[in-house]
Amino acid sequence: GRESDLFAFPYGAANAELRRMAGRYFRGVVGTRLGLVDDASERLDLERLDAWYLTPANAARLDSPSFRWMLGLRRGARRLRRMVRSDWSGPPPGRDEKAP
Repeated sequence: GRESDLFAFPYGAANAELRRMAGRYFRGVVGTRLGLVDDASERLDLERLDAWYLTPANAARLDSPSFRWMLGLRRGARRLRRMVRSDWSGPPPGRDEKAP
C-alpha cells in the first residue's frame, strides 16, 4: 500500500529507452551491476546488492573499505564468468530453439 520511488526491471532486462521511460515515473531505476550507490551513480542505472550480501555481519561493514574491496573482486569474477558463459544468449548447444 506504499508508493515506491525506485523501479527494477525483471532480470534487469531493459535498454536505454526503457530506462528513460521508467525515469519519468520513478526517481531511480535499479540495474544489475553489483555495487553500492554513491554520488557518482547513474540515476537510471543504479547499482544493487544481492540479498546474499545483506547478512547481519555484512550489514555492519557495508561502508568499509574491505567490503568494497570484496565487491570489486566479486564484480571481476562475474565479468570473467560472462566471458566464458552467457546465460541469456539462447538455447544450450545441441538444443533446438523450438523444442519443448
